[in-house]
Amino acid sequence: MIIYLMRHGDTDLSDKKVYYGHTDVPLNDAGIKRCTDIKPLITVKPDIVYTSDLLRARQTAEIVFGGGVPSDSLREINFGEWETLSYRDIVRKYPDLARSWASEDWFGFKFPGGESPAEMFGRVTSFVNEIIGKNEYECVAITTHLGVIRTILTHLINGSHKNYWDYSSSLCGTTTVQITAGKCCIIK
Repeated sequence: MIIYLMRHGDTDLSDKKVYYGHTDVPLNDAGIKRCTDIKPLITVKPDIVYTSDLLRARQTAEIVFGGGVPSDSLREINFGEWETLSYRDIVRKYPDLARSWASEDWFGFKFPGGESPAEMFGRVTSFVNEIIGKNEYECVAITTHLGVIRTILTHLINGSHKNYWDYSSSLCGTTTVQITAGKCCIIK
C-alpha cells in the first residue's frame, strides 16, 4: 500500500506564524496558487483521497485531486484557548503552562480548552490503522495538517511518538510512504 501525504496550502494565519489547529480558515490567494501550481507535478493516482474536514485541507484536496472524503480524525491538534496565538503571546499570557508544554512530558500536555498531543495521536493513528487494516486500496492520498503528518509518519515508521519532531512538511509538501508486509518506509 502507498500512502501519499500532502499538507494543505497557505492561509492568512500560516503567514502570521500562529497556532491554529481547529480554527477553520480558507486558503488564501497564495495557497490557491501553490495548490494549482503543484497539481500538474502530482503523478500519484490514488484509489481514494481522505482529507481533514477543515476548509484549508478540503480546498487543497479539491484543487489537487478533485475532492476527498472528509474526516474530523484528520484535523490538526486542538490548541483550545491558544488558537490563533503566537508562541510569544502564549509565553506572555500563560507562562507556567508554556513551561509545562516545553517540558519532557510535552506529549501528555493538554492545551487549555483543547486536547493533548497524546489524544491527537490516538485519533489519527486509529484512523490510519483502520485504512491499513481494511486493505481495500493500493494507493491512498491524505490532505491534512503538519501535526497529523508528523503523527502518521512517526506512528508508521517508529510505532510511537518518540521521533515526532524529526518529521516536517512545507505548505503543499508531500511525503510518500510504502507499506509492504507490515513494514513501512518513506520512499519520497
